[in-house]
Amino acid sequence: MSQNNIGIIKDNCCGCGICEAVCSAEAIIEKRSVRNSIVYSVKDSCINCGLCLRVCPVNTKEFNKKNDYFYRAISKNEQILNKSSSGGVAYETSKKFIEKGFCVYSAIWSVPNQRVEHRRIKELGDLKSIQGSKYVQSVIDKSTYLEIKKDVVEGRVLFIGCPCQVAAVRNLVNDSKNLYTVDLLCHGVPSPNLLSEQISYLNIKSIRNISFRNRLSFTLSIESCEQIYEVDGYQNPYYSLFLNYSSFRESCYKCIFACEKRVGDITIGDYVENNKGYSCLIPNSEKGTEIVKDLFDSMRLEKRNILDLKGNESYYYPTKKKKEVEKFTRLYEKYGLILAYYCTFYKLAIKKFILRVVGEKTYSHVKSLFKKQS
Repeated sequence: MSQNNIGIIKDNCCGCGICEAVCSAEAIIEKRSVRNSIVYSVKDSCINCGLCLRVCPVNTKEFNKKNDYFYRAISKNEQILNKSSSGGVAYETSKKFIEKGFCVYSAIWSVPNQRVEHRRIKELGDLKSIQGSKYVQSVIDKSTYLEIKKDVVEGRVLFIGCPCQVAAVRNLVNDSKNLYTVDLLCHGVPSPNLLSEQISYLNIKSIRNISFRNRLSFTLSIESCEQIYEVDGYQNPYYSLFLNYSSFRESCYKCIFACEKRVGDITIGDYVENNKGYSCLIPNSEKGTEIVKDLFDSMRLEKRNILDLKGNESYYYPTKKKKEVEKFTRLYEKYGLILAYYCTFYKLAIKKFILRVVGEKTYSHVKSLFKKQS
């Protein structure tokens, strides 16, 4: 008998967990894969019904037509802007939905579970939790998927997530007319297990919030009840691995969603113009156009040619797998996150240490002297 289940997906699995949420036979199991990421497989109790394959994002066939323009977008509210990584599109879009009595699902830092996960947001006061980039794969558990399915029947729902997560939710609700989706321009995501390993190494307990950006600055900030840990991203092993594209899920390096034809009604991401940070906002469907029209009163939107996004590679193709990925992976299996990072990127680590000690100006001066002598 042919294998009619997600066992055939193997390392193409994006770890969204939608298969586990819909399996009535409870035959889906989690397995650890490379770089401590989670992939899903099946137990012997699988009845081979094929439902898991039908909802699996990897099998997505329907994409929106590619657009030839986008909007340079930035919130008119300075307070919102100061707490956002780029232009504040996610916040302003979510605010519109909640003001109309609808609900939003987005990634937040969960204090009770000490992880990044998708949660239902119904109150304006809770919207601050969605602000800021979260450079880790968010967890969407079974109860959250079932809650989304229920809410879509009762009214409009806005779902914000990585394209694979958007595709999973669309498949779950049969692309309901009540579902509005925002997909993120995504280079790739590390496993939450790697972030947990970094936090454990830092010995930070009871984290209240975690942030990976301060506007255009890649700064890691972890706020707990007792302390605030803040460091340049390149000086932290977990974050530096992310910035070097070396810790992503295996599926991220061959992502089918990293292309001009998108799955979300709108696509959002970073956009820099004249050294100032904005969001790019791409309407991909009629629903997307509807969302954009609703934002003109709260955001400054200016149309741009899509070719201006050429610097954002994840809009065109998946992140290329560097040779350092395999080296880090091999060392990680033996030594864990911290030591594997320093063994793989020791030159970068030494450079960042020297920069921190002597400063960028002195470092550049000494480097130029060496070049002249050679």
